[in-house]
Amino acid sequence: DRYQVALEAVMKDENVDGVICVLTPQSNTQELETAKIIVELGKNANKPLLSTFIGQVKVNEGVRYLETHGMAHYKFPEGACKAFAKMVQFVNWKARTQTDFKKFDVDKQAVLDIIAKARAEGRTYLPEMESFAVFKAYGFPVIKYGLAEDRDKAIAMGEQFGYPVVMKIASPDIVHKIDVGGVKLNLNSKEDVAAAWDSMMESVKAKAPKAKIWGVNMQEMLPKGGNEVILGVNRDPAMGPLMMFGLGGTYVEVFKDVTFRLAPLREAGAYNMIKSIKSYKMLSGFRGAAASDINSIADTLLRLSQLVTDVEDIAELDINPLIVYPEGQGCRVADGRILIK
Repeated sequence: DRYQVALEAVMKDENVDGVICVLTPQSNTQELETAKIIVELGKNANKPLLSTFIGQVKVNEGVRYLETHGMAHYKFPEGACKAFAKMVQFVNWKARTQTDFKKFDVDKQAVLDIIAKARAEGRTYLPEMESFAVFKAYGFPVIKYGLAEDRDKAIAMGEQFGYPVVMKIASPDIVHKIDVGGVKLNLNSKEDVAAAWDSMMESVKAKAPKAKIWGVNMQEMLPKGGNEVILGVNRDPAMGPLMMFGLGGTYVEVFKDVTFRLAPLREAGAYNMIKSIKSYKMLSGFRGAAASDINSIADTLLRLSQLVTDVEDIAELDINPLIVYPEGQGCRVADGRILIK
């Protein structure tokens, strides 16, 4: 009776937001009767009521009664306290200021056509060329690029883009281009481009003899001075598209400093996603370094959110790296891949 009176008083107290009932068995402790009191008061409780019966075998009967009647029970008080902390966190999250879902003017049909072509060819992997075309259709800041089917066209593109340029193998069968010698950087003349073509084709044919070769993807060489970040998506069968953001390039494999959110993403959610990684200080300006263009990252995240929400055929997607320049100078998609269902 004294336990019931005390618990009722605490539950009615307006200064108490939640209650944890801690029981440690003594010689005269009635754990089953105490459990019944907790269950009965919990039926009409207007605040969280958790329980911790310490003693294992000695309190088994009471614990079983609590769990059978749907009352939250924790072996130790620390677990109950952590549960309360998560409740507070959730309430604060629900009360946050919410922004609208931003909608961009995009070319969804172009993306569906690219996916249909890949399916018709029996492919689930969209190489860089096709992935870039998907990104471009949704307004991503993609670097200058183009397919060169032969050496002469590669040289012409190098002249058109302006040196230095990058050459990457274009093949629907090669995912890891570096492993087969399929990437050449800092090509500064037509002679460099011609030599790179010959060297690349020899290496790729030796290391991936069965791969279908479309040619090479010629790209502008981006200027130095930007930070590399990674954007990604993995479509969960139950939860839908799960978006990832973090420090990119080779750092992602070393530090694994990434964060996740479910799409669709609100505008405030994009900024919160960026700020939640540990290395955010690197992006916001650290020890005299220029702050990165955070607004351009947020814009790209929102476009990615719209893309994977619009197009359910996308199973996985990576943009690594997204090169982010100082504030006001934007960002550029330097590499990417897409897997379709």
